[in-house]
Amino acid sequence: MASRFHQWGVTLIELLIALALGLFITSGILYIYLGSRVSYSTQGAVSNVQETLRFGFEYLSYDIRMAGYMGCANLRDMTPQVVANPPVPTLGLGGSLVGHDNGSGWTNPTTVTRVAGTDVLSISRAAPNGGVSVACPASDGSQVFIESNPYNFAAGQLLIVADCSRSDVFRATSISNASGKVSIAHASSSNTQPTGSSCAPGSGKLVTECKVGNYTGACGGAGGGGARVSVVEGWDYFIGINPRGNPSLYRVNTTTAAINPEELVEGVYDMQFSYGLDTVDDTVFVADSYSSTPANWAQVVSVAVTISARGADDNVVPDSTTYSYNGANVSDRRYRQTQTTVVGLRNLVQ
Repeated sequence: MASRFHQWGVTLIELLIALALGLFITSGILYIYLGSRVSYSTQGAVSNVQETLRFGFEYLSYDIRMAGYMGCANLRDMTPQVVANPPVPTLGLGGSLVGHDNGSGWTNPTTVTRVAGTDVLSISRAAPNGGVSVACPASDGSQVFIESNPYNFAAGQLLIVADCSRSDVFRATSISNASGKVSIAHASSSNTQPTGSSCAPGSGKLVTECKVGNYTGACGGAGGGGARVSVVEGWDYFIGINPRGNPSLYRVNTTTAAINPEELVEGVYDMQFSYGLDTVDDTVFVADSYSSTPANWAQVVSVAVTISARGADDNVVPDSTTYSYNGANVSDRRYRQTQTTVVGLRNLVQ
């Protein structure tokens, strides 16, 4: 019979020590896990917000730089003649980039509500693809001829034909192939004559089709350079509330009657603009002051863009913060970031 003094086992004290050590190790592992989870959530929110800001600035900066682009012609040397019936975005120096402080003077689309307190920016320009060269002859008095149609111009589109000294904005009514070239008709059903036009009222003709001298193209000539046809693009940028109830950067095409806001990037909850003004009448275009409500938009040579973005998830940062959103003070623990960049209007300072 074995002696009780030779039996193996643990005492109660040893068991308690083992349990305490186990709990200590488990708590350490749990602490590391929770810390890693919080860090992962925070880093994810930071990355998401920074990506949102990059997307927002990419869209805005590109179109701001291109505001007023009309091909070879420069808006400081000529003003486009608008023959097309509305809707037509404002074109020309002082009209190709116009801001609406807190949405003032801007018509909100019925399908998307603008976030209160945010600014709106209207931009117009020719498409930056360079357009298509006109053929020879450029027109027969009722339609414009181009060499080909690689950009698929279509009936109803707002187009501009321009060389280095003049331009006409018209709306295409039909596109067809004729004798190895493409004809773009601009009938009076979608076009009319501006005040002071040399064309007969209601004719739908371009101004250059009613007087001596036409656009240069394959024929060459003294028009200051070969004329090209491009699409006219007009965009209104604003912050709206999407169907999921979140703020997003939107833009609206202002060249068509159908108002269909396009959601660009979710998470942008505020957008503010300040405009660099060159008030000195000389050939050096440098901003000497900034204003959110310029009296003369033709003096604008740069735009300071400030956008604010927030993460999709709440309870990410340690402490709750209060900020202004949609006309009210909101408190949450979302990660938020605000950035500003200045963009020069290179097509309006040359």
